Amino acid sequence: MLEIKDKKNCCGCAACAQICPKRCISMEADQEGFYYPIVEKRNCINCGRCKAVCPFLKKGECLEVLNAYGGYSKDAEVRETSSSGGIFSLLASYMILSGGVVFGISMSDDCKSAYYREVQDIKDLKYLQGSKYLQAEPGDTYIKVKKYLEAGKKVLFTGTVCQINGLRLYLGKAYSQLYCMDVICHGVPSARLWKKYVNHIEKKYKAKLRNINFRCKGKKSVNVKMNKADNKFQYIYIPKDEDPYMQMFLKNYCLRLSCYECFAKSKKLADITVGDLWGAEKIVSELNDGKGMSFIIVRTQKGQELFNVIKKDIIFEEVSYQEGVRYNPSEYSSVSRPAQRCTFFLDMDVLSFKRLQKKYIPTSIKRNIKKWMKSFVLSRTCSSKKGAKVQKNEDYGLMFTFTRVNNK
Repeated sequence: MLEIKDKKNCCGCAACAQICPKRCISMEADQEGFYYPIVEKRNCINCGRCKAVCPFLKKGECLEVLNAYGGYSKDAEVRETSSSGGIFSLLASYMILSGGVVFGISMSDDCKSAYYREVQDIKDLKYLQGSKYLQAEPGDTYIKVKKYLEAGKKVLFTGTVCQINGLRLYLGKAYSQLYCMDVICHGVPSARLWKKYVNHIEKKYKAKLRNINFRCKGKKSVNVKMNKADNKFQYIYIPKDEDPYMQMFLKNYCLRLSCYECFAKSKKLADITVGDLWGAEKIVSELNDGKGMSFIIVRTQKGQELFNVIKKDIIFEEVSYQEGVRYNPSEYSSVSRPAQRCTFFLDMDVLSFKRLQKKYIPTSIKRNIKKWMKSFVLSRTCSSKKGAKVQKNEDYGLMFTFTRVNNK
């Protein structure tokens, strides 16, 4: 029987719950908003399958890096709607057009949670595009993946490295038609905190959240009046450096305990890894235009085959792995755990989001001056490089789409 004695030894992949022949393991959110397995002991037959698929108990060998690239889609629209360079969209489109199915993360209709979704139609890829900064409900995703594979269908499974490792162990054998793509992960924040934030902003704007883009590229706040039945849509853009939820995430207050000592970063089992190529202006200056660049890491021959299929649709340059991770260390190292993490989650239970923000993300004159100086120095640095294509990394923020609750 599987027992989680220390929560830092569980990533919430749900492989144990899905492999259980008696279905006596369920994934339930704890007080912090993270999913952990709960065993109904009276139905357990002690078969040991849950332990056999646990990534923390049966760690695999890390796949070596074959090649690495920096690049982005030639399609401006695809690139604009993607978190970085649009590589996932190209891979997913190829998989669907070749008769396969794509698994990825989608937001719920009310935008208060995230879950795994399967897509077999190009028009539905929009639900999987873009980063989601909260942990997704695992559901029975691995069971569905296995059914497709057993039926001979191609599958592209995307997610964090721990989710992919869980899937590999759940399947128990290699499938030639399975392709796994992980994303470079800073850590997974609490879904409960995100829900608290959504409730806060809905109350603030007296509206219902209808869509969220966590990685909107440099838009400005606009108000759009729809022509239909006098309904109003309101778009609010908040730069990541000003958004309180993103700051709590980037300061590591709200991450899952396993993320501070992520075992999976040294046991990567994905065919291909995609993330941001931070520092692109230094690594691939001739390609960089400040609109988002993907860092593509190929770990298997199957991953190389996928890249070879889409490379005609991207502008890219081969880079060394060491160069690519220099400005994005989340590819190989865990973030540090703040001393205030425990008190943060205790306060999350009793404080309003506004008071939580005031305590942990305070605004000050010193902070505003520091922010202005950083922006000033960066702009001077970029403009002083005569004749060189040097641009700062594309800025991004959260774009909220609201509908009014009451139009009177």
